[in-house]
Amino acid sequence: MNASQSDVVVTPRRQNGQTQVVFVRLDPLLQELLQSLTHYQELVGRSSAEQNNNYNGPRKDDHDETNNNNNVDQLVIQNIQSTIRILEKLQNALEQLGPPFALSLILLADYISLPLTAIFHVTTDDQKTHRDEEHKDPNEGRRRWQIQRSYVRKLYCSTANVIGCYVQTCCSVPHSDDRMDDALRASLKSSHLIKFLISLANAFPTSGGGGGDRKADDIFSNTLDDGSDLWISLLDTIMTILSVCDEDLSEAWDGTLVARLVDCMTMVLASSKQQEVCFKSLQALQCLLESSSKHSLWQSIFPGIFASLYRHMVGLHRQKSYGLSVSIECQLLSVLTKLFQVTLLPLANRDFDDTQTKSAKALIQQLEMIAKKSQTDSQTKEEEEAEPSNFVTEMNQRVVAPLSVLLRQEAISPSDKVRLEVLSLSSILLIDTRKCWTSTRMKETSLEICLMLQVDPEGTFDG
Repeated sequence: MNASQSDVVVTPRRQNGQTQVVFVRLDPLLQELLQSLTHYQELVGRSSAEQNNNYNGPRKDDHDETNNNNNVDQLVIQNIQSTIRILEKLQNALEQLGPPFALSLILLADYISLPLTAIFHVTTDDQKTHRDEEHKDPNEGRRRWQIQRSYVRKLYCSTANVIGCYVQTCCSVPHSDDRMDDALRASLKSSHLIKFLISLANAFPTSGGGGGDRKADDIFSNTLDDGSDLWISLLDTIMTILSVCDEDLSEAWDGTLVARLVDCMTMVLASSKQQEVCFKSLQALQCLLESSSKHSLWQSIFPGIFASLYRHMVGLHRQKSYGLSVSIECQLLSVLTKLFQVTLLPLANRDFDDTQTKSAKALIQQLEMIAKKSQTDSQTKEEEEAEPSNFVTEMNQRVVAPLSVLLRQEAISPSDKVRLEVLSLSSILLIDTRKCWTSTRMKETSLEICLMLQVDPEGTFDG
């Protein structure tokens, strides 16, 4: 058959046949995956029951007790390894099916997503560690728990890769094909994408309480590895989902989903020592800012985000490392710029022109025009003297000082890319959100940065 793939006209009968092919191909793997997860929960329950019996019941021979614990732990690890192999087969099947079967994969979304989302609720037995610590051999119990936890991380990593592969395949459906029957036009529902995001967020550490093995100190200290592969896989999959989700995530779960994802990204940024992981978390945070536009939501979580970004920038300067740190600095400044756009531009009654970063000279010229206009335009003066909102008041009281320090620090960076990002951020602060800054220090700092960059010895910004 010489016709290309794009020349194939999809009909209802053909679609039904494709769906049957996909079902026959994936059903054995999905069934095997569900059975494996069920068996895992049984093993964890058995391990917990035996541990409680050993702790509360009559003492057994130490050798027999150790053998029982090791046998159950070994069965748990073997189960996780088997589950990972199933996931690898499932990902290979999805890759082999590819875009021609995207519509069929969408029709089976509920069935496919069920075991994938369930995996992220798989946890290790936390009570076991505490029981062993109170028992005779805490080091042995902690070592076994660390090994099991590391395997669970690998399980999460494989699952995230499968979800990313599935979402990418489903979003490759040719919506623009006019020859396709209207009944067959479909896309992966936002509800499924949100379900995936919730499950992925469940694998991250948290900054709050809540106990369990989700605390950041447990996640990063009580394992045999630093988890870099897991965090990168999770963040990549989240960015894949955010890039194809048409729905504004600000309304998902009344905004708590966005807040939870922000908590995930800032916690990884603060806890991970791997620069690649930090860069990915900043990228994911920017994608999230672009996927949810409700400024009141971002204003409510602004303090935590800004504090996390500022602390990380200070940490970068203490490390004195070059190379990838420059990319992180640029990405961090880009996230800050987007954060101020989302939170302040609606209050300043401005629409951001995201076309091209203006030169320092152009910014100064625009500022002079604004100053001349404000002298003759009484309406502009009345708007500037309007009562600021509580958020604007808090911004002027708490953000101006650290932000001024950050701008001055980054403006003398040896990297042209970093200074260009500083110029972009100064543009937002000096021009687009100028009405929000009642503090003269912020305006003076931004103007000082622009003047400094206008006479940049490299001549990068004077065009």
